[in-house]
Amino acid sequence: MSDNHPPDPPRAGLRPGRRTAAREHLPARPIWLCRACGGPWPCSPARIRLRHEYADSPATLAVYLAGLMLEAGEQLNRLYPYTAPPAGTLHRRFLGWLREGSR
Repeated sequence: MSDNHPPDPPRAGLRPGRRTAAREHLPARPIWLCRACGGPWPCSPARIRLRHEYADSPATLAVYLAGLMLEAGEQLNRLYPYTAPPAGTLHRRFLGWLREGSR
């Protein structure tokens, strides 16, 4: 299985090599669980970080997450062909939470 995914975007305000608790809430590909807490990614801390990083560009965040949702769907379907989450579940997980903060 190849690891041909784009690199995660740079983290605003963090120097390369500096480790913080917020930074560790990244997806473990191809299973798409959080590396730090083990929950489905994007977990709550990742959502908070992403919302903060993309505060000036919510449309860019939505496009970024949509791409990751498609990647996750492909990888999860390859790994778990009979039990992978349905498309609607992935949509709610990756994009559905974006509307919560805009109301």
